[in-house]
Amino acid sequence: MKNCLLIISLFLIQTSVQAQAIPNSGFENWSNFTYDEPMLWFSSNIETVPSFSIPTVTPVAGFSGLAARIETYIIGNDTLKGTISNSNLDILAGEGGVPYTDQPTELTGYYRYNLPGNDTALILVIFKSGGVVISTDLFKIKGTGSEPNYVPFTFPLTLASTPDSVIIACTASNLITNQGISSGSWIEYDEFVFTGPSVTQVIPNGTFDNWNNQTIDNPLSWVTFGNGVTQSSDAYSGTSALGLQSIQRGNFVEISGASSGQQFGMGGFPFTMMTDSLVGYYKYLTAGADTAAAYVSTSLNGSPVGGGLMAFYPTSVYTPFSIPVNSNTNPDTMRIDFFSSAADSALDGSILLIDNLDFQSIITGINTKENKNSNLFSANPNPVSDKLHIAYNGQVQTLQTYIYNSLGEVVYESSSTNNRFEMEVSQLAAGCYWLKMISGDNVSVRKIIKQ
Repeated sequence: MKNCLLIISLFLIQTSVQAQAIPNSGFENWSNFTYDEPMLWFSSNIETVPSFSIPTVTPVAGFSGLAARIETYIIGNDTLKGTISNSNLDILAGEGGVPYTDQPTELTGYYRYNLPGNDTALILVIFKSGGVVISTDLFKIKGTGSEPNYVPFTFPLTLASTPDSVIIACTASNLITNQGISSGSWIEYDEFVFTGPSVTQVIPNGTFDNWNNQTIDNPLSWVTFGNGVTQSSDAYSGTSALGLQSIQRGNFVEISGASSGQQFGMGGFPFTMMTDSLVGYYKYLTAGADTAAAYVSTSLNGSPVGGGLMAFYPTSVYTPFSIPVNSNTNPDTMRIDFFSSAADSALDGSILLIDNLDFQSIITGINTKENKNSNLFSANPNPVSDKLHIAYNGQVQTLQTYIYNSLGEVVYESSSTNNRFEMEVSQLAAGCYWLKMISGDNVSVRKIIKQ
């Protein structure tokens, strides 16, 4: 189904209200991308797949069984960094990891790689005890820049006492200094093993033979993060809504989000009103005192000039919301961000549903020379598949009828002197449209859904 974008300048003749188009405002248009994720590891796919539909970590044929290929991509000004780790927290701060109580002296395994220019792949091993880091070893893989065949490696460890947990992180580029990063750098790791006297514990899925198939839903024209983003069939109208769920990941809850910008904190869509309100409908389902959030920001030439925010509280039915947006000067861009939970109250399983975004200026904008009244006519059935039955309740002079698509283009127009008539719409593609009727000074607008 096409986007339901409101193009008010086509509906209200000579109005002073400027149309602002929210991309995919009804969350009807989605892409679905399937990829593989290494079991018991966390990868950079969670960031690169939603934004670019590019997995930076993939399974490949290994020295034995499968291996993990980690790759770096540079697309325009964006660097897609390939990483895997057994911790999804702040690795450099020594957060997270998995239980481990042996005292190994070496990390062994196999790799092959292509690291052009001055790029360098990394392996970071951190052992902890009682939450305190007791050893840190960083290994740099450079060699001649390319190794086409799997070769064994052995890296010495400086661990001097018994740990209770370990963090392992691997990258395809030097993400610590960010020097020499090259697009297309890749490395494939296989058969990670800790060795040493009396060492028996294995690294969970250190063979990289076990992978989970993942499918991610992504609303077109939006950037998302987190594994809890879904195309929900529980919609206020149309066939789908934006679903964002908070999910327990080890010892913390992962928040999901969606942004209308190219990435969080940047970008957006054209918007020029100093004062307006973002409106829509939401549900929020949570098992406790969780709170979801929306942030709206406006900018001019890349500099912030205003915005608004709102907290979403639990409700099991679709509820209208309105977020006042104020700017200190006329902006040129707006960005909208939704989050499944507030960071300090995130609960596993909290679900935010968002649908039917709009601007109050568009809904209430009325030309002073016109009487805009959507009650002047009925259009049934709605949704419609073939014939739309129109009953006009006002006084008919010459009744002009227009249908606009989500891009504001006229896809149907006719003229009639009858109060009741049929419109053949079977030729229209499925999606959201706006039906506008003009009789004298009366202008009526109504949304219709074509199945």
